[in-house]
Amino acid sequence: MKQIKILFILLAVFIANVLSQPANDSIPQHRSIKQGILQNGIKYYILPNKQPEKKAELRLVILSGSLNEREDQRGLAHFVEHMLF
Repeated sequence: MKQIKILFILLAVFIANVLSQPANDSIPQHRSIKQGILQNGIKYYILPNKQPEKKAELRLVILSGSLNEREDQRGLAHFVEHMLF
């Protein structure tokens, strides 16, 4: 019982600490990342790599979650998620 109380207190302190931190929306970027925006509005990021040679890795990120919905779309991303899985 004493261990549960200690665990609860530690959890409460952790949550209070996290909630008191100011929100930081930006993530620090690596110094060698090159970024830009194409004419069609697509943002790109380039990070050179030396290994493996003559290889490239491409990733596509689509902002499609509930945080990216307009007010008239609320709940659509959540519904689609459930329908897909």
